[in-house]
Amino acid sequence: MTGTTNTGTTALSIQPTTENELLLLSALHKSEAHVQGIKVHAFELQASNILNEAYANHLTADEFYELTKEKEKEAHEEARDKEMCKKTQQLYTAAIGLIDLLPPPHFLSHAFYSKGEESQVQVGIN
Repeated sequence: MTGTTNTGTTALSIQPTTENELLLLSALHKSEAHVQGIKVHAFELQASNILNEAYANHLTADEFYELTKEKEKEAHEEARDKEMCKKTQQLYTAAIGLIDLLPPPHFLSHAFYSKGEESQVQVGIN
């Protein structure tokens, strides 16, 4: 029996004659594109791994320790900043709540100042 082996390349060059062949060819094209994407991703991961290994081999123990300490410090500062933002938001919310409890501004101006005079009204306990 003589014949050619049906590889992915020859299968992709088939001219579909039925609707079923068209669907199968479309699925094959999709599958081939997915496989190529996976191959590219695997190549990128391998290249990244090689660079990481070279960098790790280049670092001495002291450099690694310093780098680790620096990353821990950055993480601590970020956590502290988040906590400060949270506290600031809580204080802001509390201040807004207190402002809502205050009487209107025109009431305060009449309560503390007499007509046209700058003297304060003395408030005492009887």
